[in-house]
Amino acid sequence: MTDIKVKQSKKRTIKTLNKNVIKVQKIKDNLVSVKEKTQETYEKDYNSGTDYATNKITRTMTNTPNNVYRANKIGQNNFRKTQENIRKIKNKSKIKQRAKNISKLRKNTTKTAKTTIKTADRTAKTVKETTKATAKASKKAIQSAKQTAKATVHTIKVTVKATITAIKAIIAGTKALISAIVAGGWVAVIIIIIICLIALLCSSFFGIFFSSEETSFNGKNMSSVISEINNEFISKITNIQTNTAHDEYDINSNRAEWKDILAIYAVKISNGQDETDVITLSEEKIQILKTVFWDMNNISSSTEKVTKQITTTDDKGNNKTEDKEQTILHITITSKSVEEMIQMYNFNENQKRQIEELLNEKYAKMWSGVIYGSSVGSNDIVEVARQQIGNIGGQPYWSWYGFSSRVEWCACFVSWCANECGYIQAGIIPKFAGCQAEGVSWFKTCGLWKDGGYTPKTGDIIFFDWADSKDGQADHVGIVERVENNKIYTIEGNTRGDMCKQNEYDINSSVILGYGTPAYQ
Repeated sequence: MTDIKVKQSKKRTIKTLNKNVIKVQKIKDNLVSVKEKTQETYEKDYNSGTDYATNKITRTMTNTPNNVYRANKIGQNNFRKTQENIRKIKNKSKIKQRAKNISKLRKNTTKTAKTTIKTADRTAKTVKETTKATAKASKKAIQSAKQTAKATVHTIKVTVKATITAIKAIIAGTKALISAIVAGGWVAVIIIIIICLIALLCSSFFGIFFSSEETSFNGKNMSSVISEINNEFISKITNIQTNTAHDEYDINSNRAEWKDILAIYAVKISNGQDETDVITLSEEKIQILKTVFWDMNNISSSTEKVTKQITTTDDKGNNKTEDKEQTILHITITSKSVEEMIQMYNFNENQKRQIEELLNEKYAKMWSGVIYGSSVGSNDIVEVARQQIGNIGGQPYWSWYGFSSRVEWCACFVSWCANECGYIQAGIIPKFAGCQAEGVSWFKTCGLWKDGGYTPKTGDIIFFDWADSKDGQADHVGIVERVENNKIYTIEGNTRGDMCKQNEYDINSSVILGYGTPAYQ
């Protein structure tokens, strides 16, 4: 059998139809065809873009349904790409804008920070200035509060009937009161209420009780003006003594008390109005006070020739008595009563009521504070007296006074010590040899007398009425050295053995008649 020959076929690779490539190619062919036809149509028939677009759409819809689908797809894809591009552009724009905003924000923040720093500096400066101003205002407030608290002291005393010691304690505690006010609380409220009430009293005719507490006019307060008027009064008496020849003198005094004088003055100023400023002083008010003083007090004098038996002691100790004619100077002080002054000044009913209230006994200690102020006495006369301790016989004191021989020399000793300090020439202490007629009378006349029971100051002049006589007349005199533990320590001349020595007494001793309280300040 013949073998059938079979043609050997070569191995070939079967080409795979790439549908995507075919589709793309068809789209290209269609686009080329559309383009060619469009160009041809446009060149032949159409004069406007509108006609071209209309006919193109019609022809495409009629002849090429597949083209519509493809074109729609392409358009959607392009639209999506356009949207994406727009979004990208917007995002880029937003990023740029954000960058700009961040940059601007940084600039603004920097600027604001600088401004804030400047503002902070200004604020710090303002705070500093405010702090200084506040500190100054606080200081003025504290000073004002201190003045107010001090001015209220004596009225508080009236309200609660406190003692002088308690009032001084209140003055010392002024800072504590101010601290309480700053701290607040119910205590502060009570204090403020009290201060308000006291302020009302200070602005009334009761203000006379505070007139010695603060300097109010040219460095003067009421107690200093009283001292000034007392000095005028003493000068008139001294002038009479200096200009009238005499061997001895006596003073018969019925001088008006200062509390009566001040009450008349306060009511004269008030004219019956309860709300009146009598706490402060002025030149006009001082002149009114002086007028009231001299309207209430009058000084007169006369001399008398008398024959007295004078006993002298010679150098050998022999006594000799003889009659001598002497000239006695009589100084007389008369005064008008409160009732006479009310009639003289023709006070109205309100003024009479005010007078009655001010002179009530419950204000006695307050009047003392106004009249005598806060004098602390004098160490000068005490130092002079200490140097004389141990003297026997009283020389040179009685000879300095003018006696030719020894006399009872306790008063001469006090006068000599006062003269060494210049107090006699200044009219602060009188030159006296007789305890009662000259010494006690002078201090009482000048309104500088305190009865026994008073706590004396260093330099006060102490007068004694010995138990064997007890007649209310001064028998002896000395100088107060100091007061300690209710004991009064004195320096006296002509005591216990005709000597100058120190003694001591209980503060309430029955032998103490009273005290002269010289106006040393």
